[in-house]
Amino acid sequence: MSILDNLHPFFGNGVFSSDAVMKLIENGEIVWDDLEEEQIQPNTLDVRIGKTKIYSCRSHASNPDDIKPDVVYSGEKDEPIVIPSSSYAEIEIHDKIRFDPKKYMMDMELRSGRGRLQLLPKDNITLLDVNGKRCMGVFNLNPNDIILYGQDRFAQVFFNSSNGTPADGEIISDPEEVRDIAKACGVESLGPYLKFNSGDRVLKYRNIGQIDTRVKYGQKELFEEHFLPHRMRPFDPVLIQSKETISVPNDVGVRLLRRHPSAQRSYFVGPDSEFFEPFRFIVNSGWVDSGYEGKVTMQPFASLECVLGEVNPTCLGIVYRYKDKVSKPYAGHYQKQTKVLNS
Repeated sequence: MSILDNLHPFFGNGVFSSDAVMKLIENGEIVWDDLEEEQIQPNTLDVRIGKTKIYSCRSHASNPDDIKPDVVYSGEKDEPIVIPSSSYAEIEIHDKIRFDPKKYMMDMELRSGRGRLQLLPKDNITLLDVNGKRCMGVFNLNPNDIILYGQDRFAQVFFNSSNGTPADGEIISDPEEVRDIAKACGVESLGPYLKFNSGDRVLKYRNIGQIDTRVKYGQKELFEEHFLPHRMRPFDPVLIQSKETISVPNDVGVRLLRRHPSAQRSYFVGPDSEFFEPFRFIVNSGWVDSGYEGKVTMQPFASLECVLGEVNPTCLGIVYRYKDKVSKPYAGHYQKQTKVLNS
C-alpha cells in the first residue's frame, strides 16, 4: 500500500476560517439564523441537534427508503435523545443555514467529544441530504446507550469555495513544507501529512448502561485501562491517545483522516495484500484547532482481530495554513490534556 503523495481526499480551494465565515455572514453571503457566540470556534462553526430518527437496524444505511424509524425525537431544546448501543441515528441540523451552492460548499465533522463516544459517521460521509434536510448519520458502536440533548452542539461545519475563489485556509501539499510545519507542531510527517503514532495504553469502554453527555465522568468510571500489547477484537470500542503532543500554531489547522489515503494495484493482477490493513477507521472526529496543545485521540476499529502493540494504528492529518492568525485560538476542555473525559 502506498501513500498518495500529492493527492488529498478533500478537494476544492482550501477552507474558510471562522473569522472569514463571520465576515461572509455579516455581508449576507451566508445566512445563519440564531447563531450563538459559543458556536463560533477557532476554525469552524458548531451546529446543533435537531429532529433525530433512531433505527435499530443497520441495514438502513443501504436501504433507507424501506425502513421506518423506531423512535423520532423532535429536537426541542433540552429534549433527551437516546441512541441505543448498536443503533443508527439520523440527526438533522437544527441550524438554518443558507448560501449560494454555486459559490460555497459545506461539510461537517463530529465534535471531538462526540467522536470519543464511538459515534461513527456513516460510511465516511458526514453531511447527508435527506428529503431536503441536512443531516448527519451515525452508528453507536459504544457498548452503552448515548444520551444527547436537543439543540446541543454535536458537530462542526466547514465552508469551502465552489467557484474557484480561494479561501483563507490553504491545503499544504508540498511534503517539505509539511515537514517544516510538523517540526513546528512537535510531531512527525509522512509525505504531505502530519503523522501521529499510538501511545502505550488503550482505554476500553466499560458497560455502565448509558452515557449522558451532560454528565461529567471520571476516566476510571468510563474505561478499563490496558497497556500494550492488547488483544483487540473486531470493532472493539477503544480509545488510544497519540504518543506525540501537538502544539498547533495559531495560523494552522489540522484535519485528521478516518482512513489512510492509499492506492492499490489493479484487480486485474490481484489485490494488494497490504491493502487489507486491520484498521478501517482511525478517528471519528476529524479536526484539530489552531492553538490546540495536547494529544490526539484515536478511535481505531479493527476489521480483524489483532494485537495492539504488534500492529499499531497511525493517524494522518492534512495541514491547512491560514493567511492570518485566528482571532479566537483554542482554549477548550482538552487543552494540554492528560486524560480522556466525556464532554
